[in-house]
Amino acid sequence: MQDNLVHGLRNPSLVVEGMVKSYGSTRALRGLSLTAQPDQVIGIVGPNGAGKSTLVRILAGEETEDAGTISLGGAPLVGEMRRRLVAVVHQEPQLFPNLTVVENLMIEHRGLARPKPTAQVAELVERMQLTAFATAPLENTSIMVWQLTEIARALLRSAEVFLFDEPNSALTKEESERLFQHMESLRAAGKIVFLVSHRLGEVAELCGEVLVVRDGTVVSTLSGDALTSDRLASLLIAEEFGTGGPAKEPGQELGPPDDGPGGASIAGSGGPANDLNANPAPGRPVVRQSAVVEAEPGVIVAVTGPEGGGGRELARMAALPGGAGPDGRGGRAYVPADRRHSLFFNMSVAANISARLERAQLPGHKRFTNRRVLAQAAASYIDGFTIKTEHPGASIGSLSGGNQQKVALASALAVQPSLLVIEEPTRGVDVRTKLQIYDILRQFASSGGAVVMFVNELEDALGCADCLYVVSDRAVRGRIEVSRADDLEALGLEVNRFLSRDGANAA
Repeated sequence: MQDNLVHGLRNPSLVVEGMVKSYGSTRALRGLSLTAQPDQVIGIVGPNGAGKSTLVRILAGEETEDAGTISLGGAPLVGEMRRRLVAVVHQEPQLFPNLTVVENLMIEHRGLARPKPTAQVAELVERMQLTAFATAPLENTSIMVWQLTEIARALLRSAEVFLFDEPNSALTKEESERLFQHMESLRAAGKIVFLVSHRLGEVAELCGEVLVVRDGTVVSTLSGDALTSDRLASLLIAEEFGTGGPAKEPGQELGPPDDGPGGASIAGSGGPANDLNANPAPGRPVVRQSAVVEAEPGVIVAVTGPEGGGGRELARMAALPGGAGPDGRGGRAYVPADRRHSLFFNMSVAANISARLERAQLPGHKRFTNRRVLAQAAASYIDGFTIKTEHPGASIGSLSGGNQQKVALASALAVQPSLLVIEEPTRGVDVRTKLQIYDILRQFASSGGAVVMFVNELEDALGCADCLYVVSDRAVRGRIEVSRADDLEALGLEVNRFLSRDGANAA
C-alpha cells in the first residue's frame, strides 16, 4: 500500500532525519539530516571516512540505522521498501563474476531461471555499448565493463531514488558523459538522484545542490553561485590539512633492499601476453612488440590511454615474473585497481598490511604469528600512512575506501620491493588522501624504488609522475615529460595530440 502511495505522488521528496550509525566505538553517522527534491541532481562530497558510504548503504536497505528516520513523499521508507524503491550504483560493483553481462542484468528481475533477455535489457545493453561483452562471463572482462554493467542494472530498476557512488571511477571521459546523460534523464523523469563523488569539478557542474559531509553529519550545503569546485575544495582540503597534513615518514624503510634489481623494462609480446587481455580478439596480441616503457630507480612512470588499447595490460606486465629487473629477478609488488582483488575482507587491518610478509620478516618469535605480532608489523604503516582505524585488529571492511587504498599500498610496500606496479592509485579517494598517496609514492621513489602506474585520471600523472607514456591500439604513441606541462589542461592537450596521431607515426 505504501509502495503504491509513493509511486502515486507527483514529486515525492526524500527526508532523512537524525540518522545515527555506529560500528563498535566508531560513530559513522552522528545525527545526519537532509532533504532531497527530484528537481535537481544532489551531490554528496566529503573526506574519506566522513560517513558517505554508510549513508548510501542505509538508504539502500543494505545496513540498518541505530536511530533516525527516512521518509519518501511523506511515507516512512523502511525494510523491503528501501530495496525496491532505491537503486544504487556502487563504486565496487556488486555483481556475479561467473555470469555474463546479460545474465547479471536478468537476475535483477527474473531470478535464477536464466530466461531470454527482454527487449528492455537488449536495448539498454546496446545503449551502454556493452553488446560486444553481452555473452562474456563478467570475470573475463575489464573493470570498465563491470562498472557499466552495474550502472545498467540500476537503470533497469523501477526505483524512485537513484544513488550513484563514485559511478565513473573506471570510465573514460566519453563513457562518463553518457552516464551523466542517463542521470539527467532520471532527474527529468521526476526521480531523486544523488551523486557521491570525489571529482569536485564534475560535482559542481552536474549538481544543483551539494551537501558537504564530515564526521557523520552535513556541515554545509552549497547551491547557486556559491557552488564552485574551488569552494568545495576549500571546504574539503583546508580544514582537513589543519589537523592531518601529508603522510608522515613511516618508521619502516620504503625503499628497495640494497641487493634488489635496479629497474624495469616492460616490453610487449605477441605470445603469452594474450592471457592478460580481458577479452582479446582471436589472434590479436594485447600489445605489440614495439610497445616498450622503461622505469629506472627513483622514477615514477605513468601509463595512460583508452581502455582496451593496451596501456593497462602493458603496465601489468611489469608485475609478471621476469617482467622487471635487468636479470629477471624478483622484487616486484602489484596493486590492482579493484580493492577486492588486493585486500582480504575477512581479515583485520594489521593482517592485510602484513599479508605479503614471510614469517622471517615478522617481528618477535619466528615460530608464532598472532594478533600482537601482526599489529607490531603494521604499526609503522598505520601511523606513517595516517590510516584511520579504530585499532590494528579492526576489520578492513570498517575502513573508508581511501583508508582501504592506503592499506593496500602499505601491504605492497611492506615487502620493500624494488618495483611497485599500481593501477589507478587514487581511484575513489578524496582530495586529501590523493595528496597523501602522491607523497607516499614520491617517498618510495626518492629512496631508490621504481614505480609504474596505469592512470585513467591525468591528475595522478601530474600529481607525482616523472614521465607519462600514451598507449593506444596496442602501441606506445608517445612519451611526455610531465614537468614540462604547466597544468592539467596542457597535459591533456599533449596526450590528445599523441592519441590523434596515425598509427604509422607511433613512437
